[in-house]
Amino acid sequence: MTSRLNFEEKPDSDEILSSSLIDLKENYQLVWLDVNAKNDSDESIFTIRHLQNTVDRISKFDDLQECVSYIEETQEITTFIICSGTLGEDLVPTILDRKNIWAIYVYCYDIDSHKPWTWLYSK
Repeated sequence: MTSRLNFEEKPDSDEILSSSLIDLKENYQLVWLDVNAKNDSDESIFTIRHLQNTVDRISKFDDLQECVSYIEETQEITTFIICSGTLGEDLVPTILDRKNIWAIYVYCYDIDSHKPWTWLYSK
């Protein structure tokens, strides 16, 4: 059975803290790519605080190339990715072969638009 990218319409903060992220600390990081990733809204701050309970290093990017460069620079650290559907479509094929990428979580509001491309990949 082939695993697929995790794809959810709009998870609540508790859903983001899936079992694969529990108890992650020093040798793990979370990379968040979204055009609004650096937004300091109450929801964003709340989500980051919850994620910091499971992983110490969280890096937020709103630029695809900056994100890819960072992932390349931190190849020794096991990495979990959260990305929007729009940026994910360009990000995933670029980083999928990297051994340090453990899981990629794609979220968006338009599942019908993004779900087909996620089935092409297996992380």
